[in-house]
Amino acid sequence: SNMKDKAINSFSLNKRIEHNEKNQRIDINKWAFKLISKDTRPLNILELCCGTGRQSEYLINHYINSSIDLLDISQDSLNQIKNSSYFDKSKISTFNIGIDEFFLKNKKKYDIIFVSYGLYYSKDIDEVLKRIKNTLNKKGKFIVMGPHGNNNKEIFDIIESTGLKIDKKIKFTCTDFMYDKVINYLSREYYKIRIFKTSNKIEWKNIDNFISYWENSTFYNKYYKKDLLNKLETFFKNKKSFINTKKIMLIIAEKN
Repeated sequence: SNMKDKAINSFSLNKRIEHNEKNQRIDINKWAFKLISKDTRPLNILELCCGTGRQSEYLINHYINSSIDLLDISQDSLNQIKNSSYFDKSKISTFNIGIDEFFLKNKKKYDIIFVSYGLYYSKDIDEVLKRIKNTLNKKGKFIVMGPHGNNNKEIFDIIESTGLKIDKKIKFTCTDFMYDKVINYLSREYYKIRIFKTSNKIEWKNIDNFISYWENSTFYNKYYKKDLLNKLETFFKNKKSFINTKKIMLIIAEKN
């Protein structure tokens, strides 16, 4: 599926991150890690869907005496981490495996499980959430970041105005997933959950910026490119930039 291909394709991922970072108003990793308390104990940490290691860098600085297992479905992304001089190789281990497969095999216990923008790639989220809880030690924390609510509304609206219907599953992961699946489960099963939200404005100064982002997204469809270019041309006649709103949620859940 297109969504899976884009998840595995580290080039697309890097492009999306680059677009967001270059054109965003706030750095969402800085925002999130200010809300997560540091810990100097030697903990076992697992990061799911680590991508090319943007958040892994923060985790290493936050938990300075800990070892971190990094998991991603893209070997390419993991190679970037392995080849980066930033990471102390004695502190990290990488696993090239999907979330669902990992939890079917894993026997290890963790103090912290962290995932940013990737939990929705799991094939069976209800099962994965159960396994995450069982994998955490007593007083362990599950920390998850993702999109919610009116996330991407402006970009979805203009794309759908061409007649292209964005896949329901993709829309669900971008908007309702955190409420329907994650909060729903965590609020029942964990001792304490804290929820933080922020908005991030992504600004595209021209049509090329917008199209480049779209082409590397999970909701790209080349058959609608011409129509979208027409819509964007009309839009940019009256406006200097196209602003898309990212709605971001961070949840810190603590186990009893």
